[in-house]
Amino acid sequence: MDLKQLEYIVAIAETGNLSLAAEKMYITQSALSQQLAKLKQEGVPPLFREEKKKMVLTDAGKIYLNGARAILREEALAQKKLNSLNDEDKVVFDFSVAPYLQSVVYIDILPKLKKQFPKVSVRVHTNNTMNTREALENGSIDMAFIPDIYQQRDFFDYIHIFKDELVMISPGGNDQTTGTSTDSDMDFSEAVDKTEAYVRSTVFDKRPVTIPAENSYLRELPVTIPAEDSYLREILDRIFSEESNIPEIYTETNDFNIALSLVKNGECKAVIPRSLVKADGLRIESFKEPCYFYLTAIHKKTTSSPIIDAAVKELKRYFIA
Repeated sequence: MDLKQLEYIVAIAETGNLSLAAEKMYITQSALSQQLAKLKQEGVPPLFREEKKKMVLTDAGKIYLNGARAILREEALAQKKLNSLNDEDKVVFDFSVAPYLQSVVYIDILPKLKKQFPKVSVRVHTNNTMNTREALENGSIDMAFIPDIYQQRDFFDYIHIFKDELVMISPGGNDQTTGTSTDSDMDFSEAVDKTEAYVRSTVFDKRPVTIPAENSYLRELPVTIPAEDSYLREILDRIFSEESNIPEIYTETNDFNIALSLVKNGECKAVIPRSLVKADGLRIESFKEPCYFYLTAIHKKTTSSPIIDAAVKELKRYFIA
């Protein structure tokens, strides 16, 4: 039995639905079902029964849930105490970033935070989005910057910093942009509505996304794509899932500076966030259905700190100014 399994059971109990629990824990529903099967193999009695399409706790499940919550609380408390052993007077603030944001945060954001808050030990970690919620829940981090397309309403606060778009870039162009516009003048709430509509049609319902014939990114050059276990890769996989002509993969990386260099050298095309395309001479193509997401700051509702406000402000300044 590990802590992750305990968290899975808590998520199922709180949502009453495998699909919602899987979404909450940033794993697939099949992976969550496998965890339940594993518990059964280990001799754990049934923890849930299905009533009117809802997962309901059995008597054994209620006992198990109470124990799981107690263990998770104790683990979070122990972790906080361990973090403070070295210097009880030193305030520590931990936040994680999606892999593609590493260079921006380490080079442009972290030095400013350390200068602004000299008495705080600001520490940066790199997590894929799948692990972020777990880290926030158990208290190992205080905040995270992630790409997000879900307008969630739970015990976390979500601060949408700006809207971005996953696009295909290729060599040979003079800042050419084709396909759907980025809607730079769109009202933010309108952009949210458009993104949610896209999510419902392409992610939740998994309806086919047709890529227009005039877009050439499924032909010729191979494509560099985000690495597995990243949220941007999950979005891309869903888009390509209905395509019969999947592009040849050149390589996988979450370091988009590498991807940009490969494209500029004419080695391949690449799928990256539009906000990171700073170089001239690249062709930019949107998907037929704009692949919008939001750079989002996420933290517990009970966590408040001027560092959160400062970090959000600096990221806005970097990407929007």
